[in-house]
Amino acid sequence: GGRNWKTTYPDGTWEQFDYDANGNKIWERGRDGRVTEYRYDVLGRLVKTIYPDGSVTETRYDPAGRVQEEVAVNGAVTRYEYDALGRAARISDALGNATQYEYDAAGNQIAVTDALGNKTAYEYDAAGRLVRTILADGTCVSYTYDQAGRRVAQTDQLLLTTQFGYDADGRLTSVTDALNQVTKYEYNELGQMTAQIDARGNTTRFAYDIMGQLTEKTLPLGQKETYGYYPDGQMEYKIDPRGIRTDYQYNAVTQLLQSKAFSDGTRVDYTYWPDGSLKTATNSAGTTTYTYDSMGRLERVVDPYNYVISYTYDRFGMCTKVAGPGGELRYTYDILGRIETVTDQQGQVTRYQYDELGRQKKVAYANGTETVYSYDALSRLIGVVNRHSGAAGAIISSHQYTLNAAGQRIKIEEQGSVVEYGYDNLNRLTSEKRDGVVELDDSYTYDPVGNRRTKAALGGNASYIYDANDRLLSDGKYTYGWDAAGNLTSRSGPEGQTTYRYDAENRLVETSGPGGVVQYAYDAEGNRISRTTAAGTTVFVVDPNMPYAQVLEEHGPAGAKLYAYGNDMLNIQGPDGTHWFDYDGLGSVRALTDASGTLTDTYIYEAFGSVAHRTGTTANDFRFTGEQYDEALEMYYLRARYYEPGTGRFGQQDRRSGNPANPVTFNKYIYTNANPINNTDPSGLFSIPEITTSLGIQGFIRSIPGLTAKALGVGVVSGVFSTIYSIITDIEANRDITAKSVANAAISGFCFGFLSTFFTQYRWARIIIGTVVSGASLVDFVSSIKAGLTIRASLDLLIFMFSLRYLRADLRSLRYQPIDTSNFKGGTPTKNGGIRERIQFWKEWQTRYPETLSEANKAIIKGDRAPRIDATWCKYFPDQAPYMGEKLIHHHINYGAKAIPLPEPFHRYQPGRGILHP
Repeated sequence: GGRNWKTTYPDGTWEQFDYDANGNKIWERGRDGRVTEYRYDVLGRLVKTIYPDGSVTETRYDPAGRVQEEVAVNGAVTRYEYDALGRAARISDALGNATQYEYDAAGNQIAVTDALGNKTAYEYDAAGRLVRTILADGTCVSYTYDQAGRRVAQTDQLLLTTQFGYDADGRLTSVTDALNQVTKYEYNELGQMTAQIDARGNTTRFAYDIMGQLTEKTLPLGQKETYGYYPDGQMEYKIDPRGIRTDYQYNAVTQLLQSKAFSDGTRVDYTYWPDGSLKTATNSAGTTTYTYDSMGRLERVVDPYNYVISYTYDRFGMCTKVAGPGGELRYTYDILGRIETVTDQQGQVTRYQYDELGRQKKVAYANGTETVYSYDALSRLIGVVNRHSGAAGAIISSHQYTLNAAGQRIKIEEQGSVVEYGYDNLNRLTSEKRDGVVELDDSYTYDPVGNRRTKAALGGNASYIYDANDRLLSDGKYTYGWDAAGNLTSRSGPEGQTTYRYDAENRLVETSGPGGVVQYAYDAEGNRISRTTAAGTTVFVVDPNMPYAQVLEEHGPAGAKLYAYGNDMLNIQGPDGTHWFDYDGLGSVRALTDASGTLTDTYIYEAFGSVAHRTGTTANDFRFTGEQYDEALEMYYLRARYYEPGTGRFGQQDRRSGNPANPVTFNKYIYTNANPINNTDPSGLFSIPEITTSLGIQGFIRSIPGLTAKALGVGVVSGVFSTIYSIITDIEANRDITAKSVANAAISGFCFGFLSTFFTQYRWARIIIGTVVSGASLVDFVSSIKAGLTIRASLDLLIFMFSLRYLRADLRSLRYQPIDTSNFKGGTPTKNGGIRERIQFWKEWQTRYPETLSEANKAIIKGDRAPRIDATWCKYFPDQAPYMGEKLIHHHINYGAKAIPLPEPFHRYQPGRGILHP
C-alpha cells in the first residue's frame, strides 16, 4: 500500500495527502476541505487531474514518453511535436494555430516562427549566451558580455546602446544610458545596496540592521523613512517622512496581516476565511466583505455603502456573469478562453473576433458600429478604424500608425489631420506636431533624470524648476508646495491657491480651491469609492474582480450611470442614454456614438493627455487612455495616484522602488517615462508599453513555450506553485504591490501555461490583450529574458494583474506546495521566518513528494547531499529538462519560511543566468 500524510495546524484546519504503492500522490485535501485527485498510467505518469468541482484536465503521451497532448477543463487540446532529439518543434493550440521552433547543435533555440509565418532568429556566442535577436522585420537587438559572462551592453533596433558596469563581486555599480548619463550604485560588505546616485548627482541612501533588513531610506534632501521588524522578520512598524507611524499586527496562527494602526488614530483591520482568503477589510469608510464559491472563486463583494456585486462561473471556471445593483453583464468564451460575446445590462450584445495569433481583429457593437485592428509583422498595432458595420461602413474615426525601427510611433494619420512625434535617445517625447482642427507644435527637453526642463509651444513657453527630490517647484505659471512624503500640498497661480490634503496612506482625501471643496473616500483596499462636492456625493461601485479595479456603476446627484466591460469599457448607460466608446491605439476615448450609431462626441488630446478639442455634451469622465478625469482636480485618477497632464507628472511620490538596470524608473513623478505616445500607466505605479502588440493572451502564450527553461529562467523552471505562492505571501504581508514582491517573484511571474488559463478566465482588459509587457515587441521581450535582463516593470505588470482572491483560490490546483522551514533545527535564519537547512528541506520534500525523486536522488538525499535534475524529476517538472544534471537547491520565497526547489544556476543573480536574488 501507499502512505497517508496529514498535518493539523494550530487553528484546527488540516491538510492530507495520500500516495499509492509507487509513491504517486493520488489525492490531496487542502485546509479549505477541497479534494483534488490524480490518476496515473501503468508507467506512473500523470494522465488525469480531477479538481474539487469535478472538472478534469488530461495529459497524453507519445510512445517516447513525451507529452503529446494536454486537454484543458473545457476540452481544448494543445498538441506537441518534437524533433529527433526530443526538443519541442511545434506546438498547436485547439484551433490548429501552430508555433514552430528550431535549435542548433548545442540545443540553443535559434528560431521561432509564429502561426502567420513571422520568424524571429537568435544568435549565440561560444558560451551559449544570446548575442543577437533578429526580428521578423529585419531589425535586431544585440547584447555584449564580459569575460565573467555579465551583460555589459545592450544595443536596440535604433543602434542605441546602454552600458552596465560591475564590481569584483558581480554587483551592478553603474548604468550608462544612450545619452551617456551615468547612474551609480554602492553596496555594503553583504552586497546590499547602500547608495543610489542618480544622473544629477543626487544620492538616496539605505541602511540595514544586523539581520539584513532595510531599516532606513534617506532621500537626497534628508527626508527619512524608517522600518522596524518583529523577531520573525515581519514588519512591525514604518515611520514615513511626515512622522506618521504605521504599526502592523499579524494573526498568530496564519501570519496574515491583521491590522494597520496609524499614529493619526485611523486603522485598517482584516479578517480571513479558513483557507486564508480575505473575508473583510475595514477602515474609516466602512467594511468590504468578500465571499467565495466552493472552488474558492470570488462570488460576492459588499462594499462599505452596502452595494453588492456578485459573480457566476461556468463549469470551466470562466466568469459568465457579473451582477451589480443596476443590472448584470454576461460573457461567453471561445475554445481558447477568449471573450466571444458580452451582453450588457440592457441586453445589448458585443462580439469579438481574433486572428491566428490571438490578436483582437474586430469588435462589433450592438449599436451597429465596429472597430477593426491591423498589425505589422512584429504584432505591433498599426491601425484602428472605428466605423459603421461592414467593409463599406462610414468611418467614424481612423488612426493609422507609422513606427520607427524600435516600435515608437512617429506619425499618426487621422481623419483630417496628421500628427508627428520625435524622441531622444531614451525614447522620451521631444516634439509633437499636429495639423487640422487642432494645430500643435510642441517641443520638450529633459534633465538627466527625466524631469521636463522646458516646453516650447504655439501658446507660449515654459521652464520647470525642481528640487533634489525631483519635486516640481515652479513651471512659470504655478508654484507648487509639497509635504515631506512627496505629496503635492498646494498649487498657486493666477486663479488663486488650491490645497491638497492626504490620509496616513498618502491618498488624496480633500482638495480646496477657487472651485470649492472636494472630498474623496477609499475602501480598505485603496479603491476610490466616493467623491463629495457641494452638489452632493457620488458613490463609485468598484469591481475588484479585474486586473485594475474598474467602476461598474456610479450613483450620485445627477443620477446613476452603468458601465459595461469586455476587453475594454464598452459603453456608458446614464441619464444621457447609452453611448458607446470608440478608442484609438493608445486606448484613449476618441468618440462616443449613441444607441443608433450616431456620432455625438469627439475628443482630441495633446501628447500628455490634456483635452485639446472636444465636441458634444455627453457627461463622460473617461478620456485619455480610457481613464477617469476629475474636472475639479484637473487630474486623472490612476488608482494609486493622480496624474496631472499639464505637467506630465503625478501629484504624489511613487512608493515603489525602481529598476537599477533602467534608472529612469527611479524618478518618482514622471508619467510613463516621458513617453505618453507609446505607454500608459493604469495603476499609477509603472509604465506599460501600449504600442507594442495586440497579440492577445493565447498568441502571447503560444510564442513562449518552446523557449524552455533556459530562455525563461525561474519563471518556468520554478513551476506554478512558486509563482503563486511568492506573490500571495508578499501581497498578504504588505497589502500592496511593492518592489519587494516584484523582486522576489522575479521571473517566476512568467509561468505561461498557468497564465494562459488564468488570464482568459477573468475578463482581462484591453490593457493586457493589447500589450506586450516589455520592450518594443513580444520577441524583444522574450529576447530580454533570454539575455538575463532584469525587467521589473514587466513583472510588475503581471503581478499587479493578479487578484489575491484569485490566487488564493487557485492554490487548490497546485500539486506541489512549498515546504515550511520555520520549524527546522539548526541552519541559519532567513529575514522573514525561515531556516536555511537544505538536508532537512530535501528530507521533508522526499516525505511529501517521493514520486518526484528517483532512487538515485533518494540515495543522494540519504547521504545528506542535494539531489540533481534527472529524468524522474523532469517527468514532474518537464520545463527543467534543459538543466539535466544540474544540482537542485531550495529557495526561500521572499526570504520567508516557505521554500521551493530550483535549479542552482538560476538561484542567484547572474546576468544571462540566475535572476532570483539581485
